[in-house]
Amino acid sequence: MKQTLAMLCVLVASLTGNAQDKNFDLSKYKFPDYKRHEMELNFNSNGYNRNNSWNELSNDENATTKKSGWADSNSRSNLGLRYSFESVTRKSIDRLFSSISGEYTYSMQDNYRQREKNIKPGAFWSFGGSKDYYLTEGKFFLEGSSNVGLSFTGTKKTIDEMVDLKNSQNSFNISIGLGAGFGRKEKVSDLWQAYYILESLKKQQSMVRELNEDDIFEFARHTSKLKNKRFFDFRLRKIAELQSLDSILHKQGLIRDSDISYFTTLNDYWNFVEFPDRESGKVLKFWVSPEYWTSKYKSLNSNVINSNTIYFKSNMSFECNKQLNLFWERIVKLEVTNVTLVDQSGNYNNNYPKNQFKSALDLGYGFYPNTRSSLQTSLRYSLHEEPTNQLPGFQSKFWRNEIHLGFNGGYYISPQLQLYGNFSLSHSFEEYYNGDHKSLNYNLGLRYAIF
Repeated sequence: MKQTLAMLCVLVASLTGNAQDKNFDLSKYKFPDYKRHEMELNFNSNGYNRNNSWNELSNDENATTKKSGWADSNSRSNLGLRYSFESVTRKSIDRLFSSISGEYTYSMQDNYRQREKNIKPGAFWSFGGSKDYYLTEGKFFLEGSSNVGLSFTGTKKTIDEMVDLKNSQNSFNISIGLGAGFGRKEKVSDLWQAYYILESLKKQQSMVRELNEDDIFEFARHTSKLKNKRFFDFRLRKIAELQSLDSILHKQGLIRDSDISYFTTLNDYWNFVEFPDRESGKVLKFWVSPEYWTSKYKSLNSNVINSNTIYFKSNMSFECNKQLNLFWERIVKLEVTNVTLVDQSGNYNNNYPKNQFKSALDLGYGFYPNTRSSLQTSLRYSLHEEPTNQLPGFQSKFWRNEIHLGFNGGYYISPQLQLYGNFSLSHSFEEYYNGDHKSLNYNLGLRYAIF
């Protein structure tokens, strides 16, 4: 395990350096102070198909092994409403979010002995927030966070088309985190949009002089401030924004003639685009978080089982977002977590491990070919411990390796409506059960921005 972690650290170090766009130095760009509110309505459909196999001892006198396993598929539809607030200054970063959603899940499992079908409706609510306070600008910071969640689910299970079982489960969880770290990631989505506008005007020869780095940064900060202004009338907002953009371009001495070609390009790259969140910078963070989780399970025969668990999580993470140029970015993440079981009561295995170690390395690239579409791809390797669910006296946990390949995409439909989706393949393996697990996942949805 130590050799694996050492190799991960070397790989991270080799990937977090090197090139960025030669037109300007992103390390000089500081995102202006701002406050943003967003509310989105999301609908999506997702699912997966998995095949799992392992060797197990047979019941014959020779104690031979035989191949066993199961296959399952899952389809889920979800409708949710999400609100988020973010306030950014050079001294602090505040985030607040709340979401409520409902979903309907249909799944089927075949374990080579019986076939099982499940129908599972559910409702979920969550609320959380965090604050990063910088003791030195852009370097050392302290962080506090909290999260609360509620869920209500019901399940109807059919076994071999004959036996129907019904149950319900309600759960509640709360966590509080404290941490410290080094570094800062600057938001650069508005910078890239500003760069797109200026480069497009330059290509069509609407500019009267060459661009420099200060021109790009000044125009980008102006666009960010524009997006933070609140308007009750959408039409008046767009008029005011275009007038303000035209004014700053003339003030910078970049534009002399405001002809129809200039205005149509300015309007197109300002009002009819979708720029996903892009960031530039590095952050190393350490945090600890106690977490309380409780659930109430009720079966068809009215048996009620109450379960309570207290965890203590400790985590170290490193993230590096590097903008290679206007069209490409590279993302590297390394995370190491230890989950300590403090206390539990209810329907639990007494041999549950006291500590579980988890680690993951992500390498991803983002591709933004134009102002209306985006594609991200990521490769993840994770090494983590899992409980064996065996009785006391047996081994309580084992190591699992997993490789995950994912693709995410988005497409702009209108100023409020975007199409998004992702597709992933994963393969995991472990030696305890000699298991081999393969999974295929998909997610397709629509996002509507209310404000």
